[in-house]
Amino acid sequence: MAIYIYDISKTIKQLNPNKSVGLDGIGPKLIKLCGDHITVPLSFVINRSISQATFPDTLKNAFVIPIYKSGPKSDPNNYRPTFILPTVSKIIERHVATQFFDYLKQHNLLYAKQSGFREYHSCCTALLKVIDSWFTDIDDGKCTYRCNIPRS
Repeated sequence: MAIYIYDISKTIKQLNPNKSVGLDGIGPKLIKLCGDHITVPLSFVINRSISQATFPDTLKNAFVIPIYKSGPKSDPNNYRPTFILPTVSKIIERHVATQFFDYLKQHNLLYAKQSGFREYHSCCTALLKVIDSWFTDIDDGKCTYRCNIPRS
C-alpha cells in the first residue's frame, strides 16, 4: 500500500523539534523547516523502499546511549540501551507500523485480549479485565483460585 504525500506531511508536522539528531545529522527541526520541500522526494523513497522490500542501510545506523536503571552503576546490566535513529527512519517506521497494524485490525488478526502495543490498551486495562472476570466468577459462585503447587 502506498504512502501518500499528505500522510508524510502530517507526520512531519507532528515531529518534536527538540528530539535528538541521528547519525545522519538531519534532525526533526530541520525536517520540519524543509517539510514542504521534501515530502515528494521522501514519499518516493519510502514507497520505493516498501515496494522493493528494502530499507536503506544508512537509515539503520543509530547512536546507542546507555540509560541507567538502578543498582550499582558499575554493573553494565543496570543500563538499558536507547537508540537515536535518523528522523527519516522514524518517519518510515511510523508509516509502515500504521499500515501493518491497520491490516491486522482489518483482517481480525489481533487477539481480542491483546493489550500490549495497542492504542487505548495497557497493562492497566489488561489487569482490569482480569479483575473484572474474577469478580464475575465470584458473583457466579465459581472458584477463581488455581494453584499448581505440587503437594508433598
